[in-house]
Formats: sequence, C-alpha cells, structure tokens
Amino acid sequence: MSSLTCLTVNPFLIALILSFYQLAYLKHLPWFYCVKVLIEFLFLVGGMCHISTQSELLNHCNEMIERAIYQSHWYKGSPKLKQNLLLILQNARTPKYFRFLSGLAEVKFTFMVVVFKKAFSFLNFMNITGQL
Repeated sequence: MSSLTCLTVNPFLIALILSFYQLAYLKHLPWFYCVKVLIEFLFLVGGMCHISTQSELLNHCNEMIERAIYQSHWYKGSPKLKQNLLLILQNARTPKYFRFLSGLAEVKFTFMVVVFKKAFSFLNFMNITGQL
C-alpha cells in the first residue's frame, strides 16, 4: 500500500504546493492564465477530496469488519476458529488510512484541512509582510 500512496498522494502534495505558489502571484499574470490556474487548483482540490474520501471509506470498511467479527459470537466457536478470528480482530482494530511520506501522515479530511489552513496562513503572512 505504501507504493500506491506514493504514486497517488505525493504528486498531489507537490502540485498543491506549486498551485498555491501560482495563486499567490495571480496579480502578475494575464487574465487567461489566471483562469487556467484557478481551474487547475479546483481540479487539484477535487482530486485530493477524492483520495481523502477513499481513505475514509477504507477505514470505515475496516471498522465494519471489526464490528461484524465482534458481533458474530466468535467466542462460541472452536479454539482454532477463536485463534484465527482474534488475529483478524487484532489487525482490524488499527486504523487503516492511506499513509504517505513513510507513514508520517495519514490521508484523511482533518489532514487536508490542516494542510489548507497552513498554506493559506503562509500566503497571508507573505501578503502582510509585502512579499507578494
């Protein structure tokens, strides 16, 4: 799963940084390029929302598996069945979000909101200090 997230999330992260840089310098561009940059930004945000939704859905399915095993009266089965289901249940208890940057960050909506808040705060800081 690590290579999958590297192929999907890291390009979005790089493109988001470049997109915020372009958005910061919109006043220096002709109107046609401004529209192009805004459309690219909207598609980029849509793609990030899609990946975040898929990550949340993956975790939700994992929670459904955990609840189904827990409610299945597994403790009434044979010892071998109990052992196997306990291993599955133990694995299902950990959250299963997409991760990137070697597990440094999990892709979920709260992470996406934090990224946008930090980026807009940085742009606002640059605007206040007169560097834009």
